[in-house]
Amino acid sequence: MKFMSNPTIEPTRPQGGRFRGIISALLTPLDRQDRVNQEALCQIVEKTLALGVDGFYLCGSTGEGFHLSPQERRDVVETAIRAISGRAFTMVNVSHLDLREMRALSDHAAQTGADAISSLPPLYYPYSASEICDYFSSILRASPLPMSLYHIPQLSHISMDEDSIRRLAEFPSFIGVKFASEDFDLLNRYKAICGEGRVIWSARDVYYLSGLAMGAGGAIGSSFVFLGDFFKAITEAFWRGESDRALRLQEAANELHRGFSRFGSYQSYKRALELSGIEAGLCRRPFRRLPKEADTHLSNTLALLQQRRNELLPTFKATS
Repeated sequence: MKFMSNPTIEPTRPQGGRFRGIISALLTPLDRQDRVNQEALCQIVEKTLALGVDGFYLCGSTGEGFHLSPQERRDVVETAIRAISGRAFTMVNVSHLDLREMRALSDHAAQTGADAISSLPPLYYPYSASEICDYFSSILRASPLPMSLYHIPQLSHISMDEDSIRRLAEFPSFIGVKFASEDFDLLNRYKAICGEGRVIWSARDVYYLSGLAMGAGGAIGSSFVFLGDFFKAITEAFWRGESDRALRLQEAANELHRGFSRFGSYQSYKRALELSGIEAGLCRRPFRRLPKEADTHLSNTLALLQQRRNELLPTFKATS
């Protein structure tokens, strides 16, 4: 089945944009002394690259960036970029309540070889839309790297209005929006404002196919450390007009996502990595340890992952 009535016509694939594609939100493994585990971080990078991802998002929510000190965030960026070694692009979350520290993190990302930075709006205080735009404008003027907005209103409690996005889109170094919301009408409006030269990344894994249909140019997701190849395949099926296959893949990804998320997604992904032989450690408090029954459940989910991969992706090769 094709998305369009004429089987010789396929949806128009977006052109250009080096930052399009499937971007894995990188977990930050910790050792038993609660320090960044650099060896495990390199192993996670290799595991994820093997699934065909296009890029990595560093020190975001998945990477517990807000649980890390500025020096730990620098350590993660340095280690990850060395491990990636140019095989995928890197985007670094530099959000910080102190704008001076944010600028320092931005400068460090550039010096270390990152390709882009990303930031939440300023948090906690009831800033006006104009103040938030001024905040981002100052970053866009000062940063040596291109920047994306991190839109996650369920946690930030801020949703940028269309006029604000238009102001940001006036800056050549503004590359798009990491869109962690289910408001796909707003995603589509952001896309119309940003135009083809910028990317709206769907950052809600279970809604990725819906995001593609409404204009997303890729995805940034926590689950891609295990499911990156599924999301590459969803993307390819969508742009080939193979709606039935795209839906089957999204349904399988969602089934697996539910399995990994049952006891808390970040903790579960780390534990699943432990069960797969990578010492990812625990999430920092106040995240709780997983209950004992989680191991059996996650082992079953890993087995189901392999079963679904054998059924749906036995010969898949990414072409984007």
